[in-house]
Amino acid sequence: MLCGAGPWLEIRWQIPAVSMSQVANTLAGFIDAVVDPGELEVHCMTVAENLAQLPQAQFAANKLSVRAGTLQAMKASLETLATR
Repeated sequence: MLCGAGPWLEIRWQIPAVSMSQVANTLAGFIDAVVDPGELEVHCMTVAENLAQLPQAQFAANKLSVRAGTLQAMKASLETLATR
């Protein structure tokens, strides 16, 4: 079961693990995979090996492009602090 609420929100939600199929959960973005406990280590290693095969430069560029706005705001903030 998942529960969540921020200190500023009174909204609470619960999603029992059996309420959605694995596919629905994956498509909804809540989880990446559902794996039996006995298969967890093998699954994790397989995912890690697959990620290691990705072109590292393109993977890094993609991550940086997603974070560019945040990084730019952080840089501007640090520059503003440095001039005080």
